Amino acid sequence: MFKTIVVILVLGQGHITLDDSLGPYDTKHECFMRGAAMLHFATTQMPVIWANVGCAEKIKKDGQDNREDTEEGDKEKKIGV
Repeated sequence: MFKTIVVILVLGQGHITLDDSLGPYDTKHECFMRGAAMLHFATTQMPVIWANVGCAEKIKKDGQDNREDTEEGDKEKKIGV
């Protein structure tokens, strides 16, 4: 699962992070396509002078710790910590 992250620099307002209320997405392609749509809309509403679209993977759900999906988590499982 991927979450879309869009950061823009708006003339006279500074950096703004756009919040995506539709995700998360199953593929990176869907995630980046959503980012492109969000960026397109933003540029029609305000003077954007810089933008960056990214996709974050492995979203934590309901406060769960995702450490078991990392190498550190694997080491802790083997040791029994």
